[in-house]
Amino acid sequence: MAPRKHPGVIVRTNGDGTRSYEARWRQGGGRTGRRFSHTFDKQTAAVDALTRIRAAGSVCHCPKHAPPGATPTSHYGPASPGEQPAGQPAPQFGDYARAHIDAKTGIGKGYRRQLRRDLDRHLAPFLPRPWTRSPTGKCGSGSAAWRRPLRAELSVHFASPTL
Repeated sequence: MAPRKHPGVIVRTNGDGTRSYEARWRQGGGRTGRRFSHTFDKQTAAVDALTRIRAAGSVCHCPKHAPPGATPTSHYGPASPGEQPAGQPAPQFGDYARAHIDAKTGIGKGYRRQLRRDLDRHLAPFLPRPWTRSPTGKCGSGSAAWRRPLRAELSVHFASPTL
């Protein structure tokens, strides 16, 4: 059986006959990002590193490629909340979703606008970030004001029946 192929991981045969595995990506994603790579002795290590890099928005956080202001790590992905510097907050999902939409390739302006609209319309009310908008038009803590009555109404409908 042929070995399983992993997009972004290139198999190299060295001069001494051994194999090495090169993980390739474009920093920041997209077609215009600068190409970077890391070489590994084991395929699983290359696939794991590339998975962490892609999960971080195609940004490597190793000491060699870490963006300015980011905490360099030894595992190629971003610093976990335990590794974050004291003054730097952990990344939020809403920020990741916006960056992901901006970095998508092969889509037009209209589709990108639809994705942002759907994020704002359907997901933003559930994200506790200052950039979310509540139906009242207020930001951040204003969303709690319209969630309280909704929660009370739902608790009446879904309360356990008493006998």
